Amino acid sequence: MAEEVFQVLPAVDLLGEEAVRLEQGDFVRVAVRARPDEVLRRFAAAGARLIHVVDLDGARRGRIRPDVIGRLAQAAAPAGLQASGGIRSPADAEQLLAAGAARVVVGTAALAEPEALEQFVTELGDRLVIAIDVRSGRVAARGWLEDTGLEMAE
Repeated sequence: MAEEVFQVLPAVDLLGEEAVRLEQGDFVRVAVRARPDEVLRRFAAAGARLIHVVDLDGARRGRIRPDVIGRLAQAAAPAGLQASGGIRSPADAEQLLAAGAARVVVGTAALAEPEALEQFVTELGDRLVIAIDVRSGRVAARGWLEDTGLEMAE
């Protein structure tokens, strides 16, 4: 059997305790609100094997919410949950994995310094995904709120 090299994942953005869709990434302009557990169940029932969940509050504040991720991982079953938002250290990532996430996505913390990225990779291995968010050719961090000054090509 050929190894899977590309996966399309449904995604759920969380703001507070709601699944949301923001208009152009603007935290004030919420276009859709729904119960995240219901959205996850629908994705799983439709055959999703892994669902990406972005904790927008975590991304903005740099704090993880293992309790929320744990509840959502249960709601997503049998699909796995890929968690992102607010992960600033391998210890944060391990807490989310222990809460039920199958994988974690790190963006801002991976950009901080090469040693931090190396530590994430060493400690988490294939349970880690690195995200680099780009807007208008420039790398963004902290939930798209901060321009790092880096060009995409760097």
